Amino acid sequence: MRANLDANFTIEDDIDMAYSQYWNEHDGLEPIGDDDTPFTGTLDGANHEITGVYMNADGEYSGSNTPGTGFIGATSGATISDVELTDTTVESSNWNTGLLVGHNVDSTVENIAVDGSVDGDARTGGIIGRNDGTLTDSSATVTIESEQETVGGLVGLNGGEISESTATGDVTAEETVGGLIGSNVGELEGSEADVNVSGNQDVGGAIGRIGSDGRATTSVAHGTVEGDNVGISVYHDTLGGFVGTVAHNSHGVEYSAATGDVHGSNEVGGFVGYNADTITDSYATGDVHGDDRAVGGFAGTSVEFTDTTSVYAMGEVTADSAESTGGIVGHLHERSGTLTDAYYNSDAHEYDAVGDLGDADNVEGDVQGLSASEMTGSAAQDSMTFDFATTWETTNETPELQ
Repeated sequence: MRANLDANFTIEDDIDMAYSQYWNEHDGLEPIGDDDTPFTGTLDGANHEITGVYMNADGEYSGSNTPGTGFIGATSGATISDVELTDTTVESSNWNTGLLVGHNVDSTVENIAVDGSVDGDARTGGIIGRNDGTLTDSSATVTIESEQETVGGLVGLNGGEISESTATGDVTAEETVGGLIGSNVGELEGSEADVNVSGNQDVGGAIGRIGSDGRATTSVAHGTVEGDNVGISVYHDTLGGFVGTVAHNSHGVEYSAATGDVHGSNEVGGFVGYNADTITDSYATGDVHGDDRAVGGFAGTSVEFTDTTSVYAMGEVTADSAESTGGIVGHLHERSGTLTDAYYNSDAHEYDAVGDLGDADNVEGDVQGLSASEMTGSAAQDSMTFDFATTWETTNETPELQ
C-alpha cells in the first residue's frame, strides 16, 4: 500500500502482525501515508482481522513535527471499509493519533472495528485522531491515555460526521476528553458510549466539548465521568454525564441521554457541566456529586444564550457545599436564556430545581420536582408536559426517547 497510495486494495485473509513490535528498530509499523502524501485509494478489509499491530511514533521515522499516526497516517478522498484491527497498540508523541487513521480528510471510514490501546498526545482517538471526513457504523474497544487534550474513544477532534458508532473502555486525558469525541465541531448522530472517562476540564461521557457549529443528536452515554480536580478548588471543572461544555454558537444537543454517575469539583451536571447554547429533549439518570459549586442533576451551570427545554434528571445530587446546587441546574446565570418544562426526582434529594438563580427570571412553563412514582410508567405522561406523541414514550421505568 505504501508504494501505491492511490490504488484499490482488498484484504483476502486474516493478517497476523504480532512481530511488528520488532520492526524498524522496535518502533513497529510505519504509518501508511501522511498529510503531505496521504492515502487516496480504497481499502476493503472484507471483514478480515489484522492482529497485533504495534506502532511507536516516538521513533525516528515519525518526528515530532509529522502529524498523523495510525495504521494509515492520513487520508484524502479515500474509502476504508470492513476492517478489523485487534490487539493493536499505538504509542505516539505526535498530534492526530488513532488506531486506524491519524488524520481523515474528505474520506469515508465505515464498518470498522478496532480493539487495543493508545498512548497519545493531543487529538487522539480510538479509531481516528482528527476526523474531517465521515465515520459510520464503526466500533472501538479501547484504553486510551494522554497527558494532553482533545481525546475521545472514537475520535479526538471531529470536524466531520460521525454516525451509528460505539465506543467501550476507558479514556483518560488532561482536558477536552469524551467517551466518543474529545472536541466536536462537526456532527454526531445515533452513537453510543459505554466508556469510563476521567480528566481535569471539559470532560463528558460522550463528548468533552461541543464547539462552534458542533452538534449532537440521538446519542447516549453510559459510563462514569470522574474529575481529576476532585478535592481541589478550581474556577472551571465542567464535567457532564453526556458533555462537559456546550459552547455558544454551537448547534447544541437534542434527543440524547446520559446514564452514568458524575463526580467532580465544580460546574458538574448529570448531563452537561457548562451549557452556553441549546439542549432539548434529553435526560440524565446518574448520580451527581460535586465538591465545590454549581452542581446540578442535569446541568452544573447554564449561562447566557441558552435554551434548555423538555429535560429531566433522575439521580441523587450531593455536594460538599450547598452553594449553587440544584435538582436540575446548579447555577442559572442572570443573562441566561430559558429553562422550560424540566423535572427532577424530588425523592432523591432535598434541593430545589435551581440552586442559584442570580438575578435571572428565566424559568418558564413547568419546572418542578416530582416523586419517582410520578416520573415512572404511565404516570409520567400525566405529570410531565413532554411531547409523548412524537418524541417521548413511557416505559416501565422513566420516559425514554422514541
